Amino acid sequence: QYIGNQELLKRRKTLFVCSKRAPWGTYERIFGWVESLTERDVVVCCNTTELEVEVMKSLVVNRVPTVLVVMNRFREENNAQIQRALTEGRMLVVVMKQTDKKRWSPRDRNAFLVQKVEHIIGGYIDKYGSLFPLLSGKTNFEAITDNFTSNIKNKVKKMRLEPEVHFLKF
Repeated sequence: QYIGNQELLKRRKTLFVCSKRAPWGTYERIFGWVESLTERDVVVCCNTTELEVEVMKSLVVNRVPTVLVVMNRFREENNAQIQRALTEGRMLVVVMKQTDKKRWSPRDRNAFLVQKVEHIIGGYIDKYGSLFPLLSGKTNFEAITDNFTSNIKNKVKKMRLEPEVHFLKF
């Protein structure tokens, strides 16, 4: 189901994706990227992670044409900014519905979207998440931030293997 300006699908599109556990330190760089966009750009995004929701809101406020992809139903009907973007032709909402023949998982949705865009921007991609294998090796993928998670997980693993013992003195 399509709600809004389907002409946006004919333009060059950039997909914004982000892992669920993005560190707070990445937000500034991601929103710096959003601020650099213009009305000539078209960004495809979902609203599944907290950061993706915030990026989508920022795109709408900054008047960047946006294709919002949602699963099963559109829940933002009463959002005044989204309604204005739809009315002004700056937004398309694509509702990917579950049917008896097709069951869309988030992984299926992401794989489908990666094939439909010309450029992919990763806000933060966790090396151990489902996005990493999907995007690795893609020549049209660009990461905005470095991957900090692998360093954190290595430190946690090292701490478990080599625990430091602290004695309390009374």
